This record gives sequence, C-alpha cells and structure tokens, in this order.
Amino acid sequence: MPWVFTPYDGISNVRFGQEREDVESVLGQPRKVKQTYTGKTRLEYSMSMPPFLFSHGKFIEMNLLPDVSEPFEYKGMNLFVMPEDEVLRRLEEDDSDVRESHGFIIFFGLGLALTGFHGRNARAKSNYDLRA
Repeated sequence: MPWVFTPYDGISNVRFGQEREDVESVLGQPRKVKQTYTGKTRLEYSMSMPPFLFSHGKFIEMNLLPDVSEPFEYKGMNLFVMPEDEVLRRLEEDDSDVRESHGFIIFFGLGLALTGFHGRNARAKSNYDLRA
C-alpha cells in the first residue's frame, strides 16, 4: 500500500486528529496495542505496516521505515527511493523553515521529520509524520 502524505492533514486515507475507532475502521484491528513511556497509545498492525500513535484518543503521528513502508509518497515522489539530496531539495522547495536537531531534519511547515537522509545509509532512513 502506498502511503501518501498530505502535510498536516494525514496519510493516505487516515487523517490526523481522527479517533482511534475511526482509524481502526479504515485499517482494521491492530495486532498489538501498546502504551509508550510518554503516555501515547501505539497501534501495531504487522511487520509490513507502520505503527500509528494516538494522544488523548486522537491520531497524531506515524513512523515510516523503508523496509516496512514503501512507497512513502509526497507530491508523487517516493521519498524512500529517491536520492537523499534530491528529497531534501524538493522538500525545501515547499518548506524553507527547516531545522536539524538530534539527527532529525525537521520541516515545520510540512509537519515532517526525517532521519537517515543525510548520511547515505539507506538502512538508517525513517520519517515521522507529525500533526501540530
């Protein structure tokens, strides 16, 4: 399944801010439900599907990894397949409010954080889609 990211709206047919029950009606019942040390609820479906995180019952974040989540698309680009420098350049065209912190490249205007895109190690790539 391609995961199509829309900034601050959602990913594919799941919207940030949706209730857990609504997300489960789209994705089905998770294999595991965990509480994180920060108090978030984490729905885990399978090794071929990314986890979904909830705070106060609302969908706020998902974590994508190349081995699990391809393709990860934004504006027709598969971000895990394209060369890292091209991904960063194209994302900066849409969001110049970029910062780097603790190894993450954060695109505040897109609600997107990436890691592994500046070290040329494809196995280290991941991203976090965040809602403000």
